[in-house]
Amino acid sequence: MASSDKPPAFCSSVRPSYLVWVLLVVVPLVAISAVVRSVRPDTRPSLRTWRVGNVSGFGSPTLALAPMPSESFESADIAPSSTSSLPQSGEKQERIGNNTESLRINVTTTESTEKRHGGLDQIEASLARARLAIKEAGGVRNLTSTHEDPDYVPWGPIYRNANAFHRSYLEMERIFKVFVYEEGEEPLVHYGPCKSIYSTEGSFINAMELDKNYRTRDPDKAHVYFLPFSVVEMVRYVFVRDSHDMSSIGNTLADYVNFVAGTRPFWNRSLGADHVMLSCHDWGPHVSSYVPHLFNMSIRVLCNANISEGFNPSKDVSYPEIHLLYGEVEGHLGGPAPSRRPILAFFSGGLHGHIRYVLLEHWKEKDKDVVVYEHVPQGVNYYSMLKKSKYCLCPSGFEVASPRVVEAIYAECVPVLISDGYVPPFSDVLNWESFSVQVKVEDIPNIKKILQSISQRQYTRMQRRVKQVQRHFVWGKENERTKVYSLQHTRATCVSPTPQDFCIPPSVANTWPQPLTLISSPPNSVVEAIYAECVPVLISDGYVPPFSDVLNWESFSVQVKVEDIPNIKKILQSISQRQYTRMQRRVKQVQRHFVVNGPPKRFDMYHMTLHSIWLRRLNIRLNQSG
Repeated sequence: MASSDKPPAFCSSVRPSYLVWVLLVVVPLVAISAVVRSVRPDTRPSLRTWRVGNVSGFGSPTLALAPMPSESFESADIAPSSTSSLPQSGEKQERIGNNTESLRINVTTTESTEKRHGGLDQIEASLARARLAIKEAGGVRNLTSTHEDPDYVPWGPIYRNANAFHRSYLEMERIFKVFVYEEGEEPLVHYGPCKSIYSTEGSFINAMELDKNYRTRDPDKAHVYFLPFSVVEMVRYVFVRDSHDMSSIGNTLADYVNFVAGTRPFWNRSLGADHVMLSCHDWGPHVSSYVPHLFNMSIRVLCNANISEGFNPSKDVSYPEIHLLYGEVEGHLGGPAPSRRPILAFFSGGLHGHIRYVLLEHWKEKDKDVVVYEHVPQGVNYYSMLKKSKYCLCPSGFEVASPRVVEAIYAECVPVLISDGYVPPFSDVLNWESFSVQVKVEDIPNIKKILQSISQRQYTRMQRRVKQVQRHFVWGKENERTKVYSLQHTRATCVSPTPQDFCIPPSVANTWPQPLTLISSPPNSVVEAIYAECVPVLISDGYVPPFSDVLNWESFSVQVKVEDIPNIKKILQSISQRQYTRMQRRVKQVQRHFVVNGPPKRFDMYHMTLHSIWLRRLNIRLNQSG
């Protein structure tokens, strides 16, 4: 047996000549290679340093931006936010979270992401310049803007920093771009309600789809990526009623995000940090938790902005909730002067949640100055009561979101916010303390005393400021829906000849023996009948309905010959409930083809929401001016 001290055979085979060759040839080549690598341009991304942590649970994320050395935010006017924009690393990112089985993200490779680093660097550089411009504007103390703008927001206490806000808004108009994912099918995606309590959800989705100023078709030029799904529509079509199980909605959302992540590289590149979702449904926050990165890292625009349910003001956006019956706010805006408002405070609403229980227990129909109803009495108009009141009580219901805040602003009634953990809309720009009263739940018994302690002078100032902020809570030109066509020769009125709703010409209804027992609303046009989801009854000679080369009008309307006018009631009553329900559902489906939303206007609710998203992507916050 060979001695254990003998070196291995492969070592003993190395000859001196071979070692000399290694020293003379290989070592110099390695040295030259090292020198070349040290002097060549670095193509790897280095604009931002990111730290990722605590994304497995549903608490606040700790994804934080390390500012560039040249950027400093010592000023009290402009401060860096604690949230993220997007990770710049090209390394593979693996799924993190307790619910990883709900979303299997396809990991992007270094090679695929490096192709886009040039565009990312340009985007981040433009954002850095915008931050600097906003910081400089925030330090200006003059009372007029340094930039000529006919729509400039006037200086005043309703804004935390008017100059910084204005400069930020101009920068947003100049460079901000949003990419809207085209993946997904209606009605769950690219569609949402434009009336009812969830009207602002559909209004924003529709406006974003039609936007020509901020929407870009080139995803490489986008600052944020909008996921145009509708939680309201998912609840309507996916949720099993009375099941109390949201998993079907959550799994549908997870499947959608998974599909987007597997189709395009942008979700994986940032783990969703530069992605935006919007929901006005109460379940929106919980449904988003089925996708942990969507919950923890994405910009969530939510009506239900409840901190106790995971709303993070530094990265999420509080969105106004508006209850629109016909998709319009016409007639709701404005109100009398303070001297013509005899009621101190007003509220009317159902017994939803513990806060309203306390409010109704102490004040329901017990005081002539603090008027509180569970249901508005017969003959009392709700909107008239708002306009007669100095203060409008806005208590949370089952959730913190309530349309009463915006209703108060429309009626120029000072809102009184009563909630636990509610973040008011646009509070990163608006100074809510200057035009609203915030009352703690435990102080509900003292509401009258609190409001009476406010001087007339102070109230007048707040009421004037409510009028000033009103422009930020309307949609374009009062969200007016413009008719696609006009049928002056065919007017319509909603009637109810059983539980059914049809629309017939009023000239015909007036010839009936007892027309008042049938008419249930003022005269409307055929298009307005479709807006009201009321089955239209067409009575005309030779009239060709709009879009009839595409739409099957027989499937969602009733066509009556002129000679059959005396038999209209019999004709409508002969239609079965099942057939009527089908037609009425089809009216809802064709509704979208007969409306054109009024174009959004500068500084309106659509643009204020975009600006809130812009600030979070920009990664700064606007603090109170000195």
